[in-house]
Amino acid sequence: MITSAQVDLRGEPDWDPARLILTRLSYPGRPALVSLAEVSEMIPPATMIDYGVPVITPASIDPVRGGVRRRSRRFAGRSYHVGAGKDALQVGDLLVPNSPDIPAVYVSDDLKGSTVASTFTALRPTGGASLWLWAVLNSESGIAVRRLVAGTAFAKSSSRGSIASILVPEPPNLVQSGRLAALASIEETTRGNEVEPIGTWWSFVNLTGASWAERLATGVIPQDVDSVPLNSLCAIERGRSATEESTGDPNNEGTLPLIEIGVLSGRAPSRRIALGRHNVTLAEPGDVVLAAIGDWAYATVLEEPAVIHRNVYRLRFHDPAIGPAVARYLNRQEGFRTRQAFLSGVTIKSLTKGNLTRFPIPSDVLVPQPTQVSDGRPLSVRLEETLWKQ
Repeated sequence: MITSAQVDLRGEPDWDPARLILTRLSYPGRPALVSLAEVSEMIPPATMIDYGVPVITPASIDPVRGGVRRRSRRFAGRSYHVGAGKDALQVGDLLVPNSPDIPAVYVSDDLKGSTVASTFTALRPTGGASLWLWAVLNSESGIAVRRLVAGTAFAKSSSRGSIASILVPEPPNLVQSGRLAALASIEETTRGNEVEPIGTWWSFVNLTGASWAERLATGVIPQDVDSVPLNSLCAIERGRSATEESTGDPNNEGTLPLIEIGVLSGRAPSRRIALGRHNVTLAEPGDVVLAAIGDWAYATVLEEPAVIHRNVYRLRFHDPAIGPAVARYLNRQEGFRTRQAFLSGVTIKSLTKGNLTRFPIPSDVLVPQPTQVSDGRPLSVRLEETLWKQ
């Protein structure tokens, strides 16, 4: 995309395009401008990683909605870590990619423990300006400014320096302007869009006084968080289908689809089982099914009757209304970590029925959440309207 600006050259000391364009950057309402370097501190990457570690890279970011979409295991080199310590990234820091068409990321609680590639420039805003700067950089006006800066010769020679030089409106008092809650609400819509859970990291847990699975799970779920065992919410049944008499014809009447782990991960059912069989586990619409084998839960709410494979569990909730909420939790990062704590086996990891019955579900997962109307417009459009048109 080409970004241009009309400039009056009369009275200028030189005709350097970079200087002329940057001195004429403006935002709606022509507010006073400051550079990012004046309202934030740059954080250097402090760790080194090798290939195989789940890493947030610029390619991980959803270009339309913002937020992390999928982490990469193909990055090696200098990186950041989100967590405790003076060299770590903290909640409120910003991750700014070199490309102006990739949204900047607000470091939230959801990213704690994450590894971030050094291909971002990490900034720590001062004076409580994190949400304001995040919103400005991702608004339509901010993206246009970033494009102009990225097109200068200076940007091509020093990406971090060019990001620090980006001009933004001087941060206002967001509380007084009434925009803090609105910006926070928009930022929250960028979360939870990952297509798969990420890996975990090492931690120290006291294994005395209880089963290892329970102690490890306690290390994942803080002790001050109320939780209930999964079997208090539903009846748990493992599949026991005999697949040797299955068929692949979807038009074969008198059959039901066979739900295998591959189906839970997104593939269409490839086999069907005849109705009337006595050695199968049947599932109904509204039942939740999840994998009994492997790291990932792939918890799914069924929309049609099916037969459950022996490597899949069926959860039939006493209150069907909470099934979707529990499925979402099992697929989230917190549920993924807890699942890893309860897995057994070395070569083939599996989740036993005994461990699944004790699987802790935080009580707040079961609290009905208010229905929110989704705004399908791009992040840049929503921020432009919130920042400048109120």
